[in-house]
Amino acid sequence: MIIGRTAGLVGRALAPLLLVSYATLCVAHIEQPDMIDLVSVNKERAEVNLGIVQQNPWNARTFSLLDRKVRNYVSFVESGTMNRTYPETMTMHVVIEVAYFVEPDDRARSELRRLEAEIKRKNFGLRWFKLPGSK
Repeated sequence: MIIGRTAGLVGRALAPLLLVSYATLCVAHIEQPDMIDLVSVNKERAEVNLGIVQQNPWNARTFSLLDRKVRNYVSFVESGTMNRTYPETMTMHVVIEVAYFVEPDDRARSELRRLEAEIKRKNFGLRWFKLPGSK
């Protein structure tokens, strides 16, 4: 699993925009299932958010890529890699966030709800939202 890192100044500059204590941002997306796109820590909510950038149209291939990426994110946490890399996250609730450009159709929303139910059993959260400024 590869974790993208920004320079400290960039990470600190992003933090107020993301309403988090800090963020680690990588230029990656759903096509790179072995990369963590974004790690943000919100100490006020005791939550760590692992972000996925989904820029593709919603179709069977996208669902497969998303499923693989979510499973890799779960593995990133369950293997202890996240806690070794970010020790302050050890007691925080983990939420995987899917940020998309194209509004999901009914099938895509159904797939997102299926993923949400699957990872909820592992005590993770899943949120999805449209990126500001996208069509």
